[in-house]
Amino acid sequence: MNRSAFTLVEVLVVVAILLILLGLGIAYGPGMLAVSEEAQTRTILKNLKLINAEYEALVGEPVQAAGMSEFLQVVMSDEHFADLVAAFDDKVMHREDPTDDTSAWQIYDAWGNAIRYVAQAGAYPTCPQMDFAYFTSAGPDGQWGDHREFVKRFAGEAHDADLAAQAADNLYTFGWDAR
Repeated sequence: MNRSAFTLVEVLVVVAILLILLGLGIAYGPGMLAVSEEAQTRTILKNLKLINAEYEALVGEPVQAAGMSEFLQVVMSDEHFADLVAAFDDKVMHREDPTDDTSAWQIYDAWGNAIRYVAQAGAYPTCPQMDFAYFTSAGPDGQWGDHREFVKRFAGEAHDADLAAQAADNLYTFGWDAR
């Protein structure tokens, strides 16, 4: 007997397999995407840190800037660093107002939130005050949690759980975060 068509059982098995794969994709897909976005943001932060470290090695001090747009102005004024910064794609680095060619340049994380350059004490009250310059992302929720609550949480002291949870997803180039 010569068969030229699929039986109903074969079709049902294929449909069942596809439904299982679809279910797995729906269940685990967002988690895999979140890991990818975090990894992409950590790479952006690491690259910015390396640019700043190379600048410090050549000049003798890190970039003295009040924020990311000033940081980019300083490093892009030098041809060597401009080439390093130009390696960021248009999704990561673009003007704050894409319709205005005179607006400041900014670096964005994987979630579309502006990355901060913290070099001056007190510039950003919600960011840890360190004795060195660093870069930070607000994380997937885009909210800058209060780092003081984050510190209290890990010290076992009383804390505001909402503020601690917000701070826990912030990412820093000095590796001080919940993960």
